[in-house]
Amino acid sequence: MKIIISGASGFLGSHILQMLQNLEYDLVAVSRQKKEGFYHSSNYMDLPDGDILIHLAETNQRNITNNQKDDPYQTNKDLLDHINSKKYKKVIYASSAAVYGDKITKPRKENELISSYDEYSKIKIFSENFFNNNRNIIFRIANVFGPKMSKHNVVSDIIKQINNDSIILNSTESTRDFIYVSDVVNAFLLAIKSDASGIFNLGSGKSISVGSLAKEILAVYGKKNTKIISKYKNLPLSNIQLDITHIYNIIGWYPEASIETGILDLKENGEVNG
Repeated sequence: MKIIISGASGFLGSHILQMLQNLEYDLVAVSRQKKEGFYHSSNYMDLPDGDILIHLAETNQRNITNNQKDDPYQTNKDLLDHINSKKYKKVIYASSAAVYGDKITKPRKENELISSYDEYSKIKIFSENFFNNNRNIIFRIANVFGPKMSKHNVVSDIIKQINNDSIILNSTESTRDFIYVSDVVNAFLLAIKSDASGIFNLGSGKSISVGSLAKEILAVYGKKNTKIISKYKNLPLSNIQLDITHIYNIIGWYPEASIETGILDLKENGEVNG
């Protein structure tokens, strides 16, 4: 089986690639970066043929997408048309929990209403609609953390401040659904092997406030006297939590790593990308 990975040199792509390299698959790792062992494509408009495409090439950073000078919507549409022309047997697409918005307090289910409120979520929803058929799998992924994560990740932001007298955050009360990268990788492996199709939430199924997350990280690093400060006192609270019942029932996936386990592993083995 030949598997193409677009965005293979990114945070999530590099972890999926590392896992698949230990298995008996014919792999093509596609990247915009010119790196040894990678198939170079400056815009992903010349993807190789294969059986399965793991499509990670869209940016997972909302601030970058929302501030692009070029029209990200048209660029993405052109790429999707190219992917469609390749006739892959299955596409596993990395969408985002951002399609649910961030003002809902209850755990979100896959069959609930979604809405586009910025360019990032608009692109994700458009791509979901494009890929949603009886062959493909779409993962709505929560807040992933782990080695090689971006500096824009809130976990990364906290760790960068770990030796300061205080941790300064935009908001300590907003909640997120955090999932360790190893669990996400395992879900992609199951998706490769599964005959299932459709949309699946991919998160821990739990929410934690950013302030509580900071406390857990400080505890792992043995920092007992560090203060946690909220920079903005009157920011509207945002809340994200995913219901993961569907993916457990259909694909048999369930997260294994707790936040503490993930942070411990990150402390021992991780680094933060710039």
